[in-house]
Amino acid sequence: MENLNRIAYLTDIHGNAKALKEVLKDIQKEGIQHIVCGGDLIGIGYQSSEVINHILDWSGSFLSVTGNHDEAILALKKGGPHPKSHAHAREHHQWLADRLTEKDVNYLASLPRQHSFLLGNKKGLVTHYAFKKGMESHPIDLDPFERIQEPSLKNMKRLFSSKKENIILFGHHHPSHEFNGQKLYLNPGALGCQHVNKAYYYIIEEKDNNVCYQRKEIEYDWSSFLNGFERLKVPERKTLLKIFYGVE
Repeated sequence: MENLNRIAYLTDIHGNAKALKEVLKDIQKEGIQHIVCGGDLIGIGYQSSEVINHILDWSGSFLSVTGNHDEAILALKKGGPHPKSHAHAREHHQWLADRLTEKDVNYLASLPRQHSFLLGNKKGLVTHYAFKKGMESHPIDLDPFERIQEPSLKNMKRLFSSKKENIILFGHHHPSHEFNGQKLYLNPGALGCQHVNKAYYYIIEEKDNNVCYQRKEIEYDWSSFLNGFERLKVPERKTLLKIFYGVE
């Protein structure tokens, strides 16, 4: 289990390389070497290879888990079954799968679903979201992830009741979550899918046996990213822009 004393935590990049690039610049300015990511690197946005290139070019460590969009797109790329729950996104996922490079595929296929780490003397876990009981190893077409629950400490305790770690980092649900009970539950909100021109991440560190955390918001060139959906004729673009970016 890797011991990290100060990390940046981000999640749900969703193929938005413009947002990721600006966040990485800020993380570098903060002098942080270790990045932890909660998955969904690709999907919804169209810059899959660019996102993966930014990750692979990062000079420090970048520890990521896989998300439902990553796995569903990868399944199509490999000729496997696609989850029925994602049927509405199949055309979009196939479009993205057709554009993945061999390097992209190899990287995505290497990602675990969960990753444990130490932050000082505190045990941490990063996972895209909670899994249905007994389904942590089930393939994506069987829909192993729990249904999204409204943000509350009660729901977080229930979803992650089987986890023993002190710090639970997750994503999947795009609004931010910040709950500190006996355990700390953090989700900065989707980095690449918001209705504003901002991307979010956390700086987390252990000081004097306490976990300190700060949520940062970074502006980026939102309009040029959104314009790319039409320029590239991304399938389902009108629906994607409306739901995930608030653009009518």
